Amino acid sequence: MMKINATITIPLLFITLVMLSGPAMASDKIVAVSADRLHTLALGDDGSVWEWGDNRGGQLGIPGKTPQYTPIRVPITNVTAISAGSFVNLALKDDGTVWAWGRLDFIVANTPDNFTLYKIPIQDVKAVYAGPGWWYTVKTDGTVWAWGANSAGHVGDGTYTDKLTPVLINITDVGFIDGRGTFAVKNDGTVWAWGDNTYTCLDSYAITGALGDFSENKSRPFPFKVDMLSNVKSIAKGGEATLVLKNDGSVWAWGSDYYGQLGDGNKTYETMIIKGDQCSVYNDFLVKSKIDRVKAISTGHCLGMALKEDHTVWVWGSYAGVNGMSTPAKVQGLNDIIQISAGAYHCVALKQDGSVWSWGNNEFGQIGGGPAIYKLTPVKVEFDEGNVIEYPVIITSNTSANNVGSNTSSAVTPIKNSGGTGYNLSIPSSTLKPASEQQTGQPTDDTILKIIGIIGLILFTAGAAYLLIKK
Repeated sequence: MMKINATITIPLLFITLVMLSGPAMASDKIVAVSADRLHTLALGDDGSVWEWGDNRGGQLGIPGKTPQYTPIRVPITNVTAISAGSFVNLALKDDGTVWAWGRLDFIVANTPDNFTLYKIPIQDVKAVYAGPGWWYTVKTDGTVWAWGANSAGHVGDGTYTDKLTPVLINITDVGFIDGRGTFAVKNDGTVWAWGDNTYTCLDSYAITGALGDFSENKSRPFPFKVDMLSNVKSIAKGGEATLVLKNDGSVWAWGSDYYGQLGDGNKTYETMIIKGDQCSVYNDFLVKSKIDRVKAISTGHCLGMALKEDHTVWVWGSYAGVNGMSTPAKVQGLNDIIQISAGAYHCVALKQDGSVWSWGNNEFGQIGGGPAIYKLTPVKVEFDEGNVIEYPVIITSNTSANNVGSNTSSAVTPIKNSGGTGYNLSIPSSTLKPASEQQTGQPTDDTILKIIGIIGLILFTAGAAYLLIKK
């Protein structure tokens, strides 16, 4: 009887321990998505962060600058909010700290040539917003802080000098910021703007009035009130047009209507494509888009996107081979949507069940559904916990921006995943610890489980040897 019990119990113990030490499943539920021009971020309900899409500019922070066609997990935990920027992404942790990754040479000198997490020198933050080369945070006291490229006054501090660290902006009581267009919506429904006051037409010709003042000023370095707007819930600036969502669920717009991105039903594209005069179709007044009962908006380069109160998604403008769709159209097959986000030419939607759906241009993997030129209908994005960036470099101080890279000097070598779509960062001969150990001094859960698995293997081997001896 003792012999039978030993034979059964030890293998079961071994199997149990091996199962525990295997790779964990991905987060059960995604709770937020954020798309930028050509890449996308997602936030899991467990505080995990995922990314996929274009990496040519280093925006994913992964060495090699190769596109990431499926989601890869960023080595950061306890995150409560995310914002995708054109080159640098932001994550807000539950302790009020802000972390950045991507092409960090925009804000930190001498960064290592591998995946790096950088702690922004600011705390007590409740919201983050990333732009093309400038970034904003709202602190718990309601103040707004900004940093980044400032040649057109995007920082909003009244200067045109680039800022490596956050500076205070003279605006308070802010409920929402559109990082791309440097608009802020106050809690009283008024809109304030600063920065670049131009749209770029045909990649070279600048049209002024992008900030809603319709003046000849090409930039506004101080926040000013946009007089024509009131009772506003949110605002979104695209490449050539700006959308406004009011508290009554109506959508308004100004800017170029060449591709129908104002959503007002005008057949501008069909008319202007014959004349070839794309730069003459900028409206310097508000027009009402043909959609109502809207609860959220997002915009791409020539694309408008709306989430209605019935949890359906509507699009207009130009993307994925669709040109000049001037009247909003319902995206078929998508229901129960709770959040939307638009890249330059791709769309992302989050369902109530935590699943992520994406469609549009996919030249650089931005929809997360594997290699394809584009997808006209939404595809479900799959998350694999085994696809993860490991052993990042952590920079937690910028007291000396010029030598901040010296904080971490261990060599890190990128090694391609077996799946062929991502990278693990391994350390062949250094003492650099994983991110969680650097921050807490404690081993990771994965490390503990691996140790348990090894112990199980030892116990199994010892038990098997004992039984053979007894025989």
